[in-house]
Amino acid sequence: MLEAFGFTSRPLYTTYRAVWGTDTTEYCTKLVVPGRSLENGRLPEPDREFRGYGSSGPMSLREAAYKAITHFRHEIPETSTHFYYYPECVNSNPDLSQNNTYRLPAP
Repeated sequence: MLEAFGFTSRPLYTTYRAVWGTDTTEYCTKLVVPGRSLENGRLPEPDREFRGYGSSGPMSLREAAYKAITHFRHEIPETSTHFYYYPECVNSNPDLSQNNTYRLPAP
């Protein structure tokens, strides 16, 4: 998605794990999207950083991606017309017995 809008570098993901006590583990994913190199002598854009938290690595990664997608849909409106994937954040404290934290919106 980002290549279509002038981003030449791939996003960088780093996932951290914190163990709290004997049975509690929290994950944090840091997503860095390097800024675009702009033409015509303008300065390059700054890198953008997003963080996601969850009780598993994939959950924290999905939250960071959700924040990034939401940010770019507001910053670059063309992303809404070309790319239709738009995850929905259902609940910040999900019931872990149901794997429905993120889902596509109903048509």
